[in-house]
Amino acid sequence: MTTIITFLGIQAKKTTYSFNGQNYDGEVFAEALHQFCDYDSMLVCVTDEAKKRTFPILEKLEDKRIQAVEIPIGKTSDEMWKTFQTITEKVNENDCVIFDITHGLRSLPFLVFLFAAYLKTAKKVTIKAIYYGAWELGFSNNGIAPVIDLSEFIGILDWLPATERFIEIGDGKPLADLLKKEMPSGAELRDDISARELKKHLEKASKAINSISLALSLTRPTETMEQATKLEEALKEAAPSIAQRAQPFSILTEKVVQQYGNFALENPRDDSQLVTNLWLQLEMIQWYSDKQQLVQAVTLTREWIVSVLALHFEEKIFDNKDGRNEVEKALNNGVKIQAKQPINTISRCDEKLHSLPNMVDFINYWVLISQLRNDFALVGMNLQPDRVIFIASDGEKGSKSQVIGEGTPCEVRRGAEVIERLPNIPTQLELGERFQKQRDLILVQNPDDLRESYIKIHDFISNLQSNSSDEIMADYTGGTKSLSASLAMAAIDCGISLYITIAARDNLIKVEQGQVTRKVDTSFRSC
Repeated sequence: MTTIITFLGIQAKKTTYSFNGQNYDGEVFAEALHQFCDYDSMLVCVTDEAKKRTFPILEKLEDKRIQAVEIPIGKTSDEMWKTFQTITEKVNENDCVIFDITHGLRSLPFLVFLFAAYLKTAKKVTIKAIYYGAWELGFSNNGIAPVIDLSEFIGILDWLPATERFIEIGDGKPLADLLKKEMPSGAELRDDISARELKKHLEKASKAINSISLALSLTRPTETMEQATKLEEALKEAAPSIAQRAQPFSILTEKVVQQYGNFALENPRDDSQLVTNLWLQLEMIQWYSDKQQLVQAVTLTREWIVSVLALHFEEKIFDNKDGRNEVEKALNNGVKIQAKQPINTISRCDEKLHSLPNMVDFINYWVLISQLRNDFALVGMNLQPDRVIFIASDGEKGSKSQVIGEGTPCEVRRGAEVIERLPNIPTQLELGERFQKQRDLILVQNPDDLRESYIKIHDFISNLQSNSSDEIMADYTGGTKSLSASLAMAAIDCGISLYITIAARDNLIKVEQGQVTRKVDTSFRSC
């Protein structure tokens, strides 16, 4: 539905307006709008005086689509708020709106832009046009007033938050999507050769923004450095195209380059660049921390410790199976020695680590950061258990592969696309002896069978209670609905503590950042 929202003053003046090469006469601009606009409804905002003096001009058209909307004069902010409320209530979700700011008080154009911003966000309205019938310019144009469409300036209200979001938290998708929208249409590409170059530049800039955004979200420092280099190049190359098709962003590109240009490094994997690479990673850790992206900050800090030691020990920084693995084993062995525990696997880096004058500091930092990383890695694991028991579905396609599967059975997905593969969950969490697959895995044949799930979980908990006095805690956050319900019922029936991991549920599909694990009040079970 297309709605015109126009305002009338208290004076009328017959004027010829020019729009798209055609002339239209009207005593008020809305009369000309009526002639060249396709619309379903015209809301004519009028004060008491305007309703008496100028609205009759439109009433003569005898068009039922035209209706008067009474508003106050606008002498105070309270009256302006009343106008705002009156107009926004008249607009429906997903409408197309055409604003006319030709007549009325000088404050109205400012208010109209606020109306437009609000309606775009709150009601998903499409702002089709913001027309100004510039009758003053008619004096120097043979009495013909041009019609100016100011709607492209409302786009600033899209570009500002999208750019700010990219700069503040590294999420470039809204900004990349805006650039994509400015790409030439199929007809333009067909008829204008220069449009093809325009599309190439905008597409390259959009892809560069998306790529560095993804690298940051996945905590990929080396890819971030590479993509930051490409981002600078893409924005510089696309500058003329951005100025032509996305003018609001052309003013903001410098802020983007300032934010991410510091991360740019060509060939960050080259041996000659490794020291610089690690310094940049340290800057990224600070960036993540400043942006309150603590999961990424902790994850990168852990890997940075390994990288620094690997470089110092002359091990291969980018070899997980050999170099990095040896450094991690040495650090874990250092932790065991400090705790006076036996060492099961010797590392070739053990002696190198012990020869460091600040070895104790490294080990203490390693323990702290490993605990934080493990706490963030999986919901519910911040209970610091001495033993972890998993409940999973059996079978070839069962979830047990995520618990005991070899290689990298865990997939991180974006829609249908697999963007990362990870080891099984106990490996990711470095549970070690706290999880033994023969002892600590409850397998359910049908995870949607409430009866089977409840019996197996209840029996397992009862057996634990019979053979141990340890505190038992259950977290029912994950799993199918039947598995979660079975665990909750079994925990309540067996009288053990029950926990759930929650967050602000802006996303109704899954729990995301900001989660906390809370104990559930189960006192109702005694009723």
